[in-house]
Amino acid sequence: MRHILISFLILVFTMAVTADSIQKLEEKLENASGEAKARILVDLIEKYLDSDVRKSIQYSNQSFELISEIKDPVLKIRVYNWRAAVLRFKNNPKQAIVFAEKSLEIAKKIGNKDLESQSLAQIGRAYDGQNQFKKGLKILKNALELSREAKKRLLEGKI
Repeated sequence: MRHILISFLILVFTMAVTADSIQKLEEKLENASGEAKARILVDLIEKYLDSDVRKSIQYSNQSFELISEIKDPVLKIRVYNWRAAVLRFKNNPKQAIVFAEKSLEIAKKIGNKDLESQSLAQIGRAYDGQNQFKKGLKILKNALELSREAKKRLLEGKI
């Protein structure tokens, strides 16, 4: 019983902290523009995706409208990848693949294996959403290998 009570208190605390951080992000959003606004929108997409998909879609649409203003390639990758995630939630895996492939292209161009891995993971999940499980699994394994490689390079101090 004691463990249940402690777990419940942790859950309530976590929910309160998340709600507070969402509120702060939404307040910052009101005065933000350009890349700063896109960063906030991406953070809101991530926070809402599991709890309020409609809000996540709304923020995804807003962040995508800013894509032409974004110069930071990492931010552009995040916008494309979260767009892909939202589209998967909307049961549109084909369109999700299009956006994840755009993020993959940028990640390869800047040579960031970790971001390549994240983009491949989006593509793999989207293929799973199309019931192309073998193809999805193959891509997800590739994503995992790239992620391991990036982590190894980081630990060796080569990044």
